[in-house]
Amino acid sequence: MLGCAERGPAPDVAAATPPRSGRFGSLRDLVLFDREPGAPARALFCDRFEVTRGDWVEFAATAAGRDVAAARVPADGEPSLAVGMVDLPQARAFARWRFLRLPRRDEWLFLALDGGRSMFPWGDRVDPSRANTAELGLWQPTPVGTFESGRQAGGGNPYDLIGNVSEWTESPVSWWCDPRQEIAGGQPLDPLGGLARARAAVAATPALAAWCGPAGLPPAAWLLAAVGERVPREVVGADFATPMTDKWDHAVPEERSTRRGVRLVASAGELLVALCECPDEPTPVDRTQALRFLARDAHREVLAAAWRALAARGALPATDRPVARLLADALGVAPVAAAGGARR
Repeated sequence: MLGCAERGPAPDVAAATPPRSGRFGSLRDLVLFDREPGAPARALFCDRFEVTRGDWVEFAATAAGRDVAAARVPADGEPSLAVGMVDLPQARAFARWRFLRLPRRDEWLFLALDGGRSMFPWGDRVDPSRANTAELGLWQPTPVGTFESGRQAGGGNPYDLIGNVSEWTESPVSWWCDPRQEIAGGQPLDPLGGLARARAAVAATPALAAWCGPAGLPPAAWLLAAVGERVPREVVGADFATPMTDKWDHAVPEERSTRRGVRLVASAGELLVALCECPDEPTPVDRTQALRFLARDAHREVLAAAWRALAARGALPATDRPVARLLADALGVAPVAAAGGARR
C-alpha cells in the first residue's frame, strides 16, 4: 500500500495553500492509494482527515445541506474538531457535495489495517498515546490530525483511522444475511426482519422473482436494494469512548451519535465522473484547489490514465462542463464529446 505525501505545487499553481473550504475543499487533503496496479480507475483516494465541524457548517449553509437538514447537526465549537451526530443520509449527502462517497468495510480494512494484516495503523501493540480512544481517558473528540503517531508511517497517510470518532461505512452488517437473525438471548438482530423481509419483498415483485436462482434465492444485491435504507451499516474505527480493540460496531441509518462521524473516499474513476458532472463554474479558489490536487505526487498520471480508461469504455460523462474542461486541459487528455459519453 502506498500513501502519497504532498510535494510542491506545479509552477502554474498559486503558492499559498488554499483553505479546506467549499465543494473542492477535500481535494486539498486526499491521499492516493494504489490498490490494484494496472487499474488506474480503481486507485483509491482517501481524505487525510475526518470531516470537521468547520466542513459541516459550510455544507449546512448550501442547498444540498438544507435538503438533509444538516443545520440540525451540532457543529459549534472549534472548527477542526471531528463532527458527530450525523446520520447515514446526511453523511452520504455531504460526501456527494464533496465529489466523494463513504467507504466500504474492505476499503477501511485496506486503509487502516493493511488489509487486516495488522491490528492498528501503527502496528499490533495497544498504545494509549497513539489514538483518542477510551484508553486515553479524554472522553471527547479532539481536533482532527492530533495523533501524528497514530497513522501509518511514511507519506501523508490518513489520521484518526482508529479513535476520535468512529466512521460510517456503506457495508451492511454481516449478520443481516444470516437467516437465523438471532443472538444468544433469542432476540432478532434486525427488528425490521432483515433478510426475511428483503426476500419477501423480492418474491412479491414478479419481474424480480422470475430471475431468482436455485431454491428461489435472489442475488444479494437485490436483497439489499429491497430494504437498503433500513439495513444496519458497519461503523468502523472505535471512538473517544471505546477501547481501541473494539474497531467494529453497527448502526441503523437514522441513528445519530456524538461518537460517530464521517470520512470520505472515492476511486479515481468515481472522482473524475463526479467532478465532470459538476455543472457550476469553478471559482478562483476552486481552480487553485483542483490544480494543486492534480500537481501532487502521482495524481496527474493516475487520473489521466483513469480518464482514458473510462473514456474508452464510454463511462465518462460528456466533458463540456466547466470543471470537466479544466480537468481535461490540466491532464492533457482529449475531452469527451456530448454524444460520446454515457451520463450517469
